[in-house]
Amino acid sequence: MINESCQSDIHKSNSLFEIKYKIPTSLLNTLSTTVRHHTLIPASFSTAKLKTWYFDDEANTSFWESINGELSKTKYRFREYIAPEQGGALYSLEIKRRNNAETSKLKELIYKPISKDYKFTTFRDLLAEIERHSDLDLKPFYHYLPDKTLFPSTLIQYKRSRFDSLEGNVRYNIDTNIMVTLTPQQFLATDQTHHLEHSIFEIKSSMPEFFPSFLQRLNLSPTSFSKFAWGKEMLDKLVI
Repeated sequence: MINESCQSDIHKSNSLFEIKYKIPTSLLNTLSTTVRHHTLIPASFSTAKLKTWYFDDEANTSFWESINGELSKTKYRFREYIAPEQGGALYSLEIKRRNNAETSKLKELIYKPISKDYKFTTFRDLLAEIERHSDLDLKPFYHYLPDKTLFPSTLIQYKRSRFDSLEGNVRYNIDTNIMVTLTPQQFLATDQTHHLEHSIFEIKSSMPEFFPSFLQRLNLSPTSFSKFAWGKEMLDKLVI
C-alpha cells in the first residue's frame, strides 16, 4: 500500500506520478463498479468527507501556476476530516509539489483540535496555532514556506473513495460531490456553495503514465484539472 503519510511524524513522501480524469455523471457508476471489481478496499479510511483550505499569496502565485499549466507548481493546504473514523486524524497539513506528472508531499496528520474560535489569517500563523495546541514540531514546513505571506484563498469540499491495487503499489481515488464555498474568508459552515458538474478520478503510482488494462474500455482522457484553480475561478466569477 502506498504510504502517503506517517502516523506520528512529518512524512516527506517519495515522488509519485499522479494522473487525473474528469468523470461525467453518466460514467461514474460504471467507473466505480469497475474499480471496485479490480482493486482492494482498504480496511480503514477507505472513504472520507473532506474540507480543504488552500492558501496563496496576494499575487495568486499558486493559482496562476495551475491556470498557466506550469510544469512546476506548489500548493499549501490545510485539510479537515469531517466525522473521521475512530483513531483517525482530525486534520492534515500539507505542502504539495508537482513537477509535470510527478508529485511529492510534505504532510503531517493532526489529532488534537485547534481552538474553536481560531480565525484563519496566514499559513504561518496556522502552523504556530497547531504547535501551540500539540507537541508537534513543524520546522520542515517553515523551511518550505515562500518569502511572500500566504493567506486563505479557497475552501473546497468533497467526498473521497479510496482503493488500492491488488499488488499494493497503486492508489485510486474517486472524488465526488465537489463544491467550493463562496465565502471562504469567513471559514464558517455555510450553504453558499457551488458544485462541480463532474467527478474526479485519480491514479497515483510510482510508474510514469501508468494506466491499468481493466480501464481501457472506458476511454478515459487525462486532464490537468485542479480543484483549487476551479474553485478560485468560481469565486472570482460568483462572489461580488
